[in-house]
Amino acid sequence: MVFKPTTWLALGLLSFHGAEAADGTIKLPVEVDQSGKSIYFVVNDHSDVVAEAERFCAAHLSASPRDDCVSKLAKEVYNIREMREDAANSLPGITFTVNDPQGVSRRFVHEEGANPATEAATFCAEYFPQADESKCVEAMLQNAAKALDEVKDRYAKTEL
Repeated sequence: MVFKPTTWLALGLLSFHGAEAADGTIKLPVEVDQSGKSIYFVVNDHSDVVAEAERFCAAHLSASPRDDCVSKLAKEVYNIREMREDAANSLPGITFTVNDPQGVSRRFVHEEGANPATEAATFCAEYFPQADESKCVEAMLQNAAKALDEVKDRYAKTEL
């Protein structure tokens, strides 16, 4: 069983994307055979990680020692959850405005220590109820990232 290095890149410090982040979805690519074929092990905040890992290992890695397979998958999930929580807690508070479908300016506020994906999902439900939730959340998170970059750029210029 091999976890692809891209997992850490895709699920790095700011691994919040769309509705998946709002429900804590983790997609972990797992190499399941000698040819390099990968299958995603997928769980969310509501999953029984150990039970899901047992099912996954039985279905896709039956030749591997079951306990070893299950413990490795569960450990990866718990590590990613911890990284996500640390990332969310380290984000500074930030605000930006967007126009709703009626053209009214709406202020998105990320409170320091809160989960930005959850905040974006709430914001989208209130101001963009007709929009696809995952696309709206993704757009709000991209806007937040741009706003944070702008703040960093301004701060870096004042340091010179």
